Amino acid sequence: MKLKHLSLIAFIIILSCQEKQNIKLDETYLKDLKDYKEKIAKGRVKYLQLTGLFKLDSLQTFGKSKSNDFVFDIVDIPEQLGTITYKDSLNISPKANIIFTSKNDTISKSQTLSIDENGNSIRMHYKHANWQIITRSGSKYLRVWDEKNPAISAFKGFNYYDANPEMIFEGDFTYYGTKKEAYVKSQLGVNANTHFIGKVTFTHNGEIHSLDVGSDGFTMVGDLTTGNDTYGGGRYVYLDLPETNGKVTVDFNYLYNPPCSYNSYTTCLYPPRQNHLPFEILAGETIKKR
Repeated sequence: MKLKHLSLIAFIIILSCQEKQNIKLDETYLKDLKDYKEKIAKGRVKYLQLTGLFKLDSLQTFGKSKSNDFVFDIVDIPEQLGTITYKDSLNISPKANIIFTSKNDTISKSQTLSIDENGNSIRMHYKHANWQIITRSGSKYLRVWDEKNPAISAFKGFNYYDANPEMIFEGDFTYYGTKKEAYVKSQLGVNANTHFIGKVTFTHNGEIHSLDVGSDGFTMVGDLTTGNDTYGGGRYVYLDLPETNGKVTVDFNYLYNPPCSYNSYTTCLYPPRQNHLPFEILAGETIKKR
């Protein structure tokens, strides 16, 4: 046998060994996966409280009445709660005899709202309704929650594929010299600015694939199940990144649907084109009951 043929065989053997982690789905693995699903489910359930998302203009009234600029579909609140003014500054004014509360204060008269480094104001409450100013793609929005939203009790829970050992890979992670700035599509219908700190590469069925990875290992993924068995806006997973360039486990059993898959008042980001994989990931969360 010629030397180049031997080299090719050796390369194929090495490549196939690199594809999968060969992690056994033993009791410890399955328990860790179950614990993760329960933990992330608790964090996502809060999105079921969302009941409104309104883009700010110069002057808006808000409350239950349909005569308001922003109509809150929430029972047991006044016809009008107050007014938001957004010109040179951002101000909120409760209607007479109405008091809002925040974490550390009460608001009974017109008050200027400061915006933090993340583009958010304090969260304000009235009974079981609460709201906050958020910033997305350079625009200000009023996001509204209802702690008694009927969607909470109507929610049927999350659905997952069975744990799949074929969807666990050993990857190589490389940090970018500087963060890679990019615009991706979002639930808001506008492109949103985001950053990627590095790239993970792995091999599946002899083909090398890569995914851009965001801060803290946050990774948006699309695949051939997207829009069929899984949510049409892709899925998310967090990778446990090394401190420097090195090996990383890519475990797609940990994929989960973004909150916009069950609530339209979210502002989810969608996977960039380079993060759409050309094969089915039959692992992680699905939109179909199994």
